[in-house]
Amino acid sequence: STSDIITNEAIADNLDANIFLGQEIIPYYVGQRLNSQIYSRVYQNIRNCNIVLDGLANDNTELGKTVKSASYAIRGVSYFELLKYYCLPVAGGVYPELGMPIVDYFDMEARPVRSSYRETVEYIESNLIKALELNSDDDLYIFTSDAVKFYLARLYFWTAQWNKAIEISEQLLSKYPILDRENYSQMVLGSRKFDNMIVRYKSGLVQDQYVVDRVYSSLRNRPVSIDFIDIFDQPQNDIRLQLSVNALRNPIKLFIGALRSEELLLIAAESYYYKGDNSKTVELLNLLRSKRINNYEPITINSIPQTSAKSPIVKDAMNRALTPLISLVINERRKELFMEGDRFMELKRLGSPEFWVSRNGLVYTTMEFMYTYPIPADDIILNKGIIQNPGYTQFVD
Repeated sequence: STSDIITNEAIADNLDANIFLGQEIIPYYVGQRLNSQIYSRVYQNIRNCNIVLDGLANDNTELGKTVKSASYAIRGVSYFELLKYYCLPVAGGVYPELGMPIVDYFDMEARPVRSSYRETVEYIESNLIKALELNSDDDLYIFTSDAVKFYLARLYFWTAQWNKAIEISEQLLSKYPILDRENYSQMVLGSRKFDNMIVRYKSGLVQDQYVVDRVYSSLRNRPVSIDFIDIFDQPQNDIRLQLSVNALRNPIKLFIGALRSEELLLIAAESYYYKGDNSKTVELLNLLRSKRINNYEPITINSIPQTSAKSPIVKDAMNRALTPLISLVINERRKELFMEGDRFMELKRLGSPEFWVSRNGLVYTTMEFMYTYPIPADDIILNKGIIQNPGYTQFVD
């Protein structure tokens, strides 16, 4: 939704929180989000899915299968969101120790402790695969087979399973090709679903429009970071810059909440890089850039464009020093998914680099441990067996 997407943009580095131009309703650093309701909100989703799945366990009607498919999908996606927010990132292809408490049936008295990270990943995967096996393609339930596959691609990418990420991404890309320049412009300026999208968030509720209006009014007081602008190696020809930022450095691209094919292309491009297939990475980047840059001339492995941009990211997902090619992949993702709530999790996935903003004469630092949110204090008080995430034990005991 609007608030989720904009909040994640606000706490990353695409928008310059050091420059304060007036009243804001959006946060300026992650410390303001560490007591968010994500944990309880997502576990409420999981509880509801458990109730449905328990109640329909023996229902093999077509409607029953469709509802169970959606429930497995939502439960899998919910645990994936918990994994991203409340577990340490995969570093150098090595899984961290702690996963999430897993609740796979409705029990108000259940007090599960945290499973291992691998168990959580396998549980997410099993839920999404069960959703696929029930084979629902009813758009009314949103989580169609293709939407579920998209989340599997995200899961495999987040957990460094490069071969699986490539396989699913390419399968979906053959069905949902990326948009050309003209249609991309229409996508950015409008709110309808385009052919490159499996799902797009849209609400006609009056209160949601009120939130959108307030958010964009606030964003006029949050200029776009110079570092973001500097990643464009062809600023005069790249329509993403022209449609993202105006001359006053105001963000003008409408927020987008969607599952769209360009993300799949970037997942495949980066995954091929870690597999050592640089030529395939370059091929995919050329395809994307040719649809975004006027008068585009393809790059080669020996002609990677350089920019003056500075980024807090200094290592790739395998904990290795950045090369010009992986830097370009990261920059292309940053350009393409600007204002789509992606950047903060990208920073977490790529080393959780520390950076700071200055407000009212004080410095607020996004420290490495803050990319992984704390388990809420109420849950630890209720269940003493739950281990708190590193960095928070002095605050939450």
